[in-house]
Amino acid sequence: MADNNWETLLAGIPLVLYPDWDDDGEVVWPRNGENVQLRDTATGQRILFFPDGKGVGITVTVPEDPVVAGRVRSVLQSQRTTLFGAVRDYENGGWRPLDEPLWRPVPASARPAVEGRNADMREQRLEELAREWSTGWRHTADDQREEIATAIVAVLRDGTGTTPDQLRISAYNNYGPTEPPHVGEVAPDRPTSRGLPPQCTDWNEFATRLEWVLTTMPWLGTIILEEQGEGPKSFVVQFYNNHGVDIECLIRDPAGPEVGELDHRMSGLGWHWAPGHLGGVDDPVWLGPSAGPRTACPSMRELAALTVTTLRDIGGFAHPSDLAFKAFSNMRGVDDMSYVGAELGSSSARLH
Repeated sequence: MADNNWETLLAGIPLVLYPDWDDDGEVVWPRNGENVQLRDTATGQRILFFPDGKGVGITVTVPEDPVVAGRVRSVLQSQRTTLFGAVRDYENGGWRPLDEPLWRPVPASARPAVEGRNADMREQRLEELAREWSTGWRHTADDQREEIATAIVAVLRDGTGTTPDQLRISAYNNYGPTEPPHVGEVAPDRPTSRGLPPQCTDWNEFATRLEWVLTTMPWLGTIILEEQGEGPKSFVVQFYNNHGVDIECLIRDPAGPEVGELDHRMSGLGWHWAPGHLGGVDDPVWLGPSAGPRTACPSMRELAALTVTTLRDIGGFAHPSDLAFKAFSNMRGVDDMSYVGAELGSSSARLH
């Protein structure tokens, strides 16, 4: 896909999650839980499409880099349009379209409440802190699809500095990864679909593989990373998806550093010690940040990076091939998650 060829992307975006109707006029696809993600491989930013009532919800992430974030917010705030809402026109007694911003900042549930003496101050502070902004369209609003597609392209091109060839597409629902739709010429993001070798070669590659696996993990899914071999494990990283991915790290290494020193190193990476989480100091556990929509880490890029740093620098794993994996879900109808080992580039996947 040519760097400056935005036309095919612009034409493809309005078709994302285009509905299928039954004979009674009800949407049969997409249903709640269907997601389509466009990811920028260079910056890690993503745009997420998902069913929202009788239309499609769309969120775009804002990077932590203050310069780029400011540029993205400037583009988002410059795009005003007439959306679905209407207000009473008291001059003629009828209704008129409600003119409001196309994009709105999404509060992150993990962030403290925004402080301020009035609504304007709170709104301004929210815009500065928000890691996601949202918009959407209704299934019947064909003209707005094209307008919003143009706005999305502007955010990518002028805000994050994306080029079309940097984009990758994924699709998933509550049961795990699904076949992504065609959006222009955007290539799939699934590791086994984009030419990666059967065995993971290094930690950077592992981070990108893990990011995709966490993004598409089924609801109530669990993924465990640990050292190979039988018996109790001294170092375990576990992920759990309950409409947002939580991460915990269990370290029980008698030959390792004292808990105080270990906590100092872990907290420096962004973990916090939770000694009562699994029963006390004998099983010291650290919890990491939650990731997913409406959190301070809306994409899985930061969680994957934290995991790699922790495994390598704290756990002492020299290479991803030193890891074993477990993957399972408590969601009825989910298969055995046998794809996880292949997507992580490991022959040491074990399934429950």
